[in-house]
Amino acid sequence: MERTQRDERRLDVLARYQDYVDALRLCHLDPDAVPVRESRRALARSIEAACIDDPNLLADFKRAFATQHRA
Repeated sequence: MERTQRDERRLDVLARYQDYVDALRLCHLDPDAVPVRESRRALARSIEAACIDDPNLLADFKRAFATQHRA
């Protein structure tokens, strides 16, 4: 099964998200650390690029990675 451009862009978003999570861990959850800010910007650029041809990507991403508050 061949990957479509849409699939590749979604995989890129997931890879940038993983980079962001790794940066947060490396920087002890400091959101202002340079690696965290850079990875967050890369994630945003990746999402923007993917949304051009895949308008549902952002909603899917939010749904898949949303945190749920526990009572």
